[in-house]
Amino acid sequence: ILKLLLWGAVSIVEPGDETVVVVNPLGVADQDGKLRLFLNARYVNLFLKELPFKYQRLRDVLAFTLENYFMSTWDLKSGYYHVMLHPSFRKFMGFRVGRLLFHYNVPAFGLSQACFLFTKLMNEPAKTLRSHGVPISDYIDDGFTAAATFLRCLLQSLAAVAKLLGALGALFRPSQMPFPSGANPAVARLPGGLRNQTIQWPHPVTLRADVDASGIGFGGEIQAGGHAPVPFTGSFDLDVAGSASAVRELTGYIAALEVAAQIRPEDLNGGTLLITGDSQPAINTINNFRSNNPPLNRLLRRLFDLCTTLGCDVQARWVPRRNLTRANALSREPDSSDWGLALAVVGDVIRHFGVTPSLDVFASARHHVCPRFISRFYEPGCTAVQAMRTDWRAHLQNQEVAWVFPPAHLAHAAIGIIREYKINAILITRFQKQSNEWLGLRVAARQHASEPFFIPKSESSCIPSLRVPSRTINPAFLGLAAIHIYWPLST
Repeated sequence: ILKLLLWGAVSIVEPGDETVVVVNPLGVADQDGKLRLFLNARYVNLFLKELPFKYQRLRDVLAFTLENYFMSTWDLKSGYYHVMLHPSFRKFMGFRVGRLLFHYNVPAFGLSQACFLFTKLMNEPAKTLRSHGVPISDYIDDGFTAAATFLRCLLQSLAAVAKLLGALGALFRPSQMPFPSGANPAVARLPGGLRNQTIQWPHPVTLRADVDASGIGFGGEIQAGGHAPVPFTGSFDLDVAGSASAVRELTGYIAALEVAAQIRPEDLNGGTLLITGDSQPAINTINNFRSNNPPLNRLLRRLFDLCTTLGCDVQARWVPRRNLTRANALSREPDSSDWGLALAVVGDVIRHFGVTPSLDVFASARHHVCPRFISRFYEPGCTAVQAMRTDWRAHLQNQEVAWVFPPAHLAHAAIGIIREYKINAILITRFQKQSNEWLGLRVAARQHASEPFFIPKSESSCIPSLRVPSRTINPAFLGLAAIHIYWPLST
């Protein structure tokens, strides 16, 4: 009782003061040898509304804790006593010891709404930590985090948790986790050094991405101050296309971060990407940085790794769909040219000519033969965009070979570029031996254009993305052939 008086957790009621209307029994519980004072507030609890809430469960912890991970925990000492009750409620929290009458100024152990109150309060710093890339589980006044390495786990628990809770007024005392005498001196000094650091939450918003997703793909625009918006797109595979809307939207949000890292890395490093979308579940998943949905958890883990690698933060904000007109259009835009050769056919072509291409010129993130590829719009992993407006030579070195599978309406222009700039290439296009384009190519390349390797006229030879309209003719039925064109250095 004396400790509670010194802390301000309880107050003595002066003689003659009749503000206390309920005097509750006081008891002491023995929990594994630890004595805990509690208020038997059963009478008061009868008049309190039951407020449902959820504790963190084991599956929430397993969402970010894997086998052989390092784990760290922290505990708020006398957690309930850091929350003050409204003065008007304290009259119901009386108790008597001898001749002295007291009342609690804080939620006492035994008050039915105490767990609800403290859990909801601690959820907010937990959300902030998750939004800054620290996976944690909070259970009333206890916290838990885990990471693949000792150092990462240590930084998560000390740098993030100690700094944030310290900013809220908590005193950091790692008394229950002493370092061994033989520990690395630099590691042993971390608690004090990190505790004295200034806190800066959050990073400034430096980029914005408007993102929307449809049943076939995602699309949006990256915006940076003083620069024109940069459009980006991507197509889903069948698994993602058939998944829940929140999974598709979150996939698009992660792609927006990847594209932002490609086009504006200097703005992203140390900054924040603000994502605006119209999916409440996906927005909440990012801002809360947790979900009970396994696919969303996997995406969150991928988002966390990206933010850690890029040194950035991500925030999300909901907007109505009418504010995402351009992003919505890009997510649904059809592309009849987004075909790719089947992997087996690609392997046959490469083995036939004995060369490995280094740049796929007319490609997409869904269909590309090489790690480096040029897509129609910016997509995650692309090297450049707009093949007909890009100098292919800038992305080819030391006689490297380009893989050129142009749309039918661009075949003539693509052959012209190969001929004019002497691009070493494997060209996939409709074989028309008597056409002027083929004649000009063979004359310019002299004997350095191979005989055609014919692509089987089979529906399985060419694979469409989901952006290809359903009635588009499979280009394999047009009579495709592959030609290897090699220009000697002397030409």
